[in-house]
Amino acid sequence: MAEHVATEAFKRLMGSVCSHVCVVTTMVDAHPYGTTVTAFCSLSLRPPMIVVALDRGSRLLQAVDVTRQLGVNLLSDDQSDLAAGFATKSDNKFEAVRWQVSQDNLPFLEGNAGWLSCRVSDQVSGGDHDLLLCDVVETKPASTARRPLVYCGGVFGTHSELDVVTL
Repeated sequence: MAEHVATEAFKRLMGSVCSHVCVVTTMVDAHPYGTTVTAFCSLSLRPPMIVVALDRGSRLLQAVDVTRQLGVNLLSDDQSDLAAGFATKSDNKFEAVRWQVSQDNLPFLEGNAGWLSCRVSDQVSGGDHDLLLCDVVETKPASTARRPLVYCGGVFGTHSELDVVTL
């Protein structure tokens, strides 16, 4: 039997890893579903693929199991309130949010730093989450340059360039 580190020690260490904050969405019978995610990364260039991890008990995962598609809204640094709102268990997360339906029938949040429309190609169990391996079918950058919203050490922030020192 494999030994595991203590949950709190693992959580504390992984909390020091900066992650891009996304809201993953889907739509079932004209009802939008969405949740905040930091477990997201690119997987492949040929073909373009991403990986998203969703809690096995989430309503979004249940909805994605029906649609087999999802949208990834890469949040911008001025959308921390949106990230916090979609991290709740509320049934009305979209109520006070500016959003529209994409051509793929997915909830697209306005003001994001980028957008991916994806089809789930495979689903892998991983502890208390499922990893969704997704083919990217559409990308859309923000209409104006936006800095990404990141999460690290329990707080939202953004990325900035380091000063380059020449010797």
